[in-house]
Amino acid sequence: MLNTFREGHGAKAIKYIALSFVMLASLGMVFMDVNGVFRNGFTDTTLAKIGKVKIDQQTFERQATPSLQAQNMNMQEAYKFGLLRNLLDEMVTREALRQEAVSEGLMLSRADLATRVHDMIKLQIQPGEKPQDTLNRLLRTQNMNEAQLMQSMRQDITSGIINASLKGAVNYTPQLAQDAMGRYNGERRDIMFFTLTPELAVAKANAEADEDTLKAYYETLKDQYQIPEERTFKAIVFSTDDVKSSATISAADVKTAYEERKEQFRIGERRKIEQIVLTDEAKAKAASESARKGTSLKSIAPQAYRAATDVEQNGLPPELSGPIFSAKSGTVLNPIKTPLGWHVIRVASVMPARLQSLADVQSDLRKELESDAMHSEMQARITKVDEALGSGQTLDQIAADMGVQIRTIGPIDAQGNFQAADADPLLTALSQNKDVLSSLFELMEGETGDLGQINDTTYAAFSIDSVRPTRDRDFAEIRDDIAKKYYEEQSRTAMNTAVDALTTQLSKGEKDFAQAAKESGAVLKTARDVSRQSKVAGLNDPIALTRLFDETDLNAVVKVPTEGGVILAQVLDARIPESGTAKLDASERAQIEQQMQQAVAALYYADLRERHDVLIKRDRLEKMYGPESQNVQP
Repeated sequence: MLNTFREGHGAKAIKYIALSFVMLASLGMVFMDVNGVFRNGFTDTTLAKIGKVKIDQQTFERQATPSLQAQNMNMQEAYKFGLLRNLLDEMVTREALRQEAVSEGLMLSRADLATRVHDMIKLQIQPGEKPQDTLNRLLRTQNMNEAQLMQSMRQDITSGIINASLKGAVNYTPQLAQDAMGRYNGERRDIMFFTLTPELAVAKANAEADEDTLKAYYETLKDQYQIPEERTFKAIVFSTDDVKSSATISAADVKTAYEERKEQFRIGERRKIEQIVLTDEAKAKAASESARKGTSLKSIAPQAYRAATDVEQNGLPPELSGPIFSAKSGTVLNPIKTPLGWHVIRVASVMPARLQSLADVQSDLRKELESDAMHSEMQARITKVDEALGSGQTLDQIAADMGVQIRTIGPIDAQGNFQAADADPLLTALSQNKDVLSSLFELMEGETGDLGQINDTTYAAFSIDSVRPTRDRDFAEIRDDIAKKYYEEQSRTAMNTAVDALTTQLSKGEKDFAQAAKESGAVLKTARDVSRQSKVAGLNDPIALTRLFDETDLNAVVKVPTEGGVILAQVLDARIPESGTAKLDASERAQIEQQMQQAVAALYYADLRERHDVLIKRDRLEKMYGPESQNVQP
């Protein structure tokens, strides 16, 4: 939280060792208690209680909205993906931690907070700005007021004190844990294996079939090869192309519209800026100073240079718009931090707001008026057809009355499949509109459907001309595909039979691996000194390697299905390092520490909730934002 304020500022080190637990990672949510209001049919909109403090719907939405906007999601979408539960949990934890900090006496004075605010904003002051103006600008960027800022900082700092001081409780990894993990990672095994594929197995079996066998096999698969029901339609079509001739706009029409809508053509103030974007703050500061002395931005950092361009205030991120549009022409701004990096910006020129002339806008305005006229004419025709259909007129009657032709299209099935030779543009458009197409397959033969929108420019009404029911395909038509499917199935069956037989023979000692591989036509491979992280040619399947390292019986035959076949393997030897000889590297130790922190944090969080009497009403969260949230009743 408040990263925008804190960039460039090194926080003062504060140590506090009165507590001995590990908190959860910083949660980044500002909690403020607001009384419940009547919303979505609930007289009580409380979502959670932490002691005497409530989190109601209004408070929750105010704090959740910025995070969701950053991901372009609304509340219902966030609920669907489980984000709202996480956000509510974060708010609850943050308030519980705040109460814990208060109970432990971790309170900061207003004077100390004011000093910290000053330290945060002093590096963000732009040329010509007063500190208070900078603070106001940054508060607007964060959508906060000063009281909310102070509260957020107090919570961040006290939570940070707990986190920093208590993290040391698990910074030490016991030697026993290090030794166990080191021996686990250091284990090495020698493995022999071969892969039996369907192609190898079928060589031992007869997968060929005569015509009678294939025909009998086809009878078991007929449903997979059926030709679905197909329909042919009669249609009358209306498109925007049909009404273009009636949508004529005169010069007088354009002028009248311009006079009536002048305010729409007023252009706000614009500015031309050039900039460089750097990843390093110190380099950005040096570049800013150099640019103020007359060095061009392009020569300072050619690779990071962005050529001069016109910008509008509402088209810029909040952290950039304020400084750019408050600066004078020629000003080089102090570096500004955004997710892209540090921006060093020069305001090249200022273009005042102005009213565009009729000559400037008449071309676009004419197109807009023509589009409106076409839309009105199209809507009139749609209304007329709807009324005619509603009165029971046939397509023939409507077509005669409106002077349009009746077209016949199809056949097409319910999934939108049709013969390429019948690729009428209307048929193609209909196949892509599954809603209209599915409604047409609900009609009886000879029945006429409603007028439907096929795409952005086309409307059509259909009647059923003919229906061809679902039917079986002729065997001769798909004989080759049936033979291929039969061969594949027989190959899989032969492979599974061979694998089961070989596994039994190998387990009983009736054959050794070399003999089994040779008789199967497979290549026996031996991989020595394999670790859990090894990449072994022919044994890259992670499940196979895991199974082989989990196997404690070195005489066992390990069978692992994999893509394209089945691996048969056996461990020849397993070597585990002696106690005290295996060492962990820095990343492995960090992994253990992180796992320990997470375990302790989970225990602390559970204890924290119990100590501060936490109650979360998840069922209410579902009613407010779940699938039925639009139909919530009091």
